[in-house]
Amino acid sequence: MKTGNVLDPGALPRSKVKHNVYKDEIKTYISNYLGKNYYTYESPDKLNWKIDNNSISTIGGYKCYKAIVEAGGKKFVAWFTYDIPISDGPYKFRGLPGLILKLNEINNYINFELISVNKKSLPIEQKKGITVTKDQYLLKRKEYVNDPYQGKVNNPEYRKMVEENKRKYNNSLE
Repeated sequence: MKTGNVLDPGALPRSKVKHNVYKDEIKTYISNYLGKNYYTYESPDKLNWKIDNNSISTIGGYKCYKAIVEAGGKKFVAWFTYDIPISDGPYKFRGLPGLILKLNEINNYINFELISVNKKSLPIEQKKGITVTKDQYLLKRKEYVNDPYQGKVNNPEYRKMVEENKRKYNNSLE
């Protein structure tokens, strides 16, 4: 506002990801509302990256290098830059010798791409939910997908909507 620029949040790209990710120096925590409860689990995934320094691309003005990893039964291609020596990226993806600026699932079902880079120093607080293991979280998510209203509605139209949503939203990151 001081510079005369006005940001319209409605014009920003919208994510279809509904969960929150919090990272400290070592651990990654993933949280999500499943029905009325908010659950948090520590991501146990250790990512074993394969870096290809011969594949180079430019993203957001940064020289990037290709890396490949398998996570959650899916194969991902990441493009990271040594120019920003922060070992981080979108969602739970981290562990490369530079910031991940672009990441996609090999079939392009899941895509993350840099919009801009701004250096800020702001405290980030983790919103904690009910602490569960990853397996407990996946079980709760399956229960929620099978019955989003948790037994409150049970008619043919509702059952049809649940089945359609299961087919439509069946490609989660986990």
